[in-house]
Amino acid sequence: NCSISKSNPFELIKLISSFENNFRVHGDNAVSKDIISFISEIQNIEKNSVVLLDNLSFSTIFEHIFVIIEKLGCKLDELDKFVNLSIITNDPVEHLKIKFIFQVLGINTDNIKFNFSELNIETKIDYHISLKPFNQRFSGNQNEHDQFKKLQYGNDLSKYEIIDLINNVKSGTTMSFIVAPNILFNESKSARFFRHELLENTKILAIIQLPKNSLIATSMAPSLIILRKSSSKVSDYNIFMSDIDKSSVDFLFAKKEIIKKYNEFQNKKLIKNETDLGFSVNTSELKENWSLFDKK
Repeated sequence: NCSISKSNPFELIKLISSFENNFRVHGDNAVSKDIISFISEIQNIEKNSVVLLDNLSFSTIFEHIFVIIEKLGCKLDELDKFVNLSIITNDPVEHLKIKFIFQVLGINTDNIKFNFSELNIETKIDYHISLKPFNQRFSGNQNEHDQFKKLQYGNDLSKYEIIDLINNVKSGTTMSFIVAPNILFNESKSARFFRHELLENTKILAIIQLPKNSLIATSMAPSLIILRKSSSKVSDYNIFMSDIDKSSVDFLFAKKEIIKKYNEFQNKKLIKNETDLGFSVNTSELKENWSLFDKK
């Protein structure tokens, strides 16, 4: 069985993080810890998987690690034997905190880096988890802003950062992002271009609408997108979807059903009893509802 208490990191972690709160801080925003754990719980992380946690806060990283060791049935100080974990954080303070705790716990610190280019991963990343880009706006001088606008993303930095991350990983990488609802259905040129890029360069595995209280800085109901980087365009396939807003079930109970239905969908490519918490949509139907960017 998984054992966190034997390594006993909880009290030490709590001293230098916000573990007593229900939200984990990420820059100007904060994400519900239930959502954070859900993102790892729904992934099919197996032994020897290569997992990258990208620009997450100290406490968020341990939310994911606790889920991973429970999935794999290992102890914290055995983590290196079960999964190849890499961490990117460009915050010097967070970097020191993570490295310090890892050293205390006897976890390898070689793959804690400041940016993506520093990673030395010969094989592809199996799971890339990032919460950094969410509804961010571009800030810079007028010349930089004019250059950024040429990239088709208007003033929306979050769309650009997600596509940039996708472009920088190898084919086969499963990636997870929390996005604002306007990214999925907004009619703006930048939103349509973003959706076009997703369908051209990835296979979208799931679009899961999250509860409205998932983010502390907004009342919007964000969505979790799970996708897989593709070396060539993938068309005519089904996508798992879930809409918790149409369900009266509390998220703590709903997420178990969502994970169950997502696993069924992944294994059988269909869901026997579709509900609002789990149903499939074909890409042809999705394209009818998504206004896409016309390059002509």
